Amino acid sequence: MLVCGSSNTLLNMLIAWLLLKDGSPLAWKGEHSFVVDMIATSFLLSFIISLILISVNQRKLTKGKVSEIDFGPGSRLQRWVNRLPANKFGSALCFGLLGLLVAVPLPLMSFVVLGVEVFAPLDYAIFKGFWAGALSTILVVPIVMSALRPKSQGYSVIKLAD
Repeated sequence: MLVCGSSNTLLNMLIAWLLLKDGSPLAWKGEHSFVVDMIATSFLLSFIISLILISVNQRKLTKGKVSEIDFGPGSRLQRWVNRLPANKFGSALCFGLLGLLVAVPLPLMSFVVLGVEVFAPLDYAIFKGFWAGALSTILVVPIVMSALRPKSQGYSVIKLAD
């Protein structure tokens, strides 16, 4: 969680700053819309992190470096994870949609309440870095649980020739 969150914080902050530093302030709509950027970032970031973490952890599971994880039927998170598609692309798509549905409305509602109308490029780069870092940190545990769930609950781990 720490590695994923901190690296995504720094990378997203740096990328946003490099892309926006000489640009106009970002507003709710128009050519420089922070809403459009947040929608695209939340989906793509969640989707890509899922593909990477699922692949890495499934490889570790196949090689015997980690064990399956199952917190049992008493765990709401486990029950939710067990309902995800059995293939990594399908699960990553679900995590992308989850990131979109959770990570965008909450800050946007906060902006409405606080009266935020525009962001200066530096301010948005800082916000985006911490926002993306928080999103990626929150997603790590359910993504890893998805990758390491028992075979009977989803993934069918195929052992490759050594």
